[in-house]
Amino acid sequence: MNHQLHYGIVIQSYMPYKQKCTLIDRRLGMIECVFSKQPMMQRVHHGMFIEYSVVEQGAVYRLENVTILATPAAWVAEDILFMHHLLEMIRYFVEYGQRSSRLYDILIVLYKEIPLPDHQHIFKKWVLCRFFFVVGIYPENH
Repeated sequence: MNHQLHYGIVIQSYMPYKQKCTLIDRRLGMIECVFSKQPMMQRVHHGMFIEYSVVEQGAVYRLENVTILATPAAWVAEDILFMHHLLEMIRYFVEYGQRSSRLYDILIVLYKEIPLPDHQHIFKKWVLCRFFFVVGIYPENH
């Protein structure tokens, strides 16, 4: 049993139909998780930044002691479609178990307010460009 605290971002939540979710974990990469019986599991949704401990059960991890640390910043929440599509692209371009602290670091930016609110569109483009670079998609001529 691993009692170390882990930090992750919920990429997809299957609640309330199933007690599982997909996370980008700082150390483990993209993982599929199930919740141990706890009241917190009903409150975990897409895009949340959470803290937890994990118990590995084959290809799936069991989350214990889950704490919600943050929801995306206001500039992200105002354009929920941006967040939705970004999480969707992660599900298609990142494999389970693929470790990428760079991807995690890009996503953490979504929980911080940006210094120039009038430049949200530029910041969103930066996030997308960094995402595509990390997953290996970039123009051939550059």
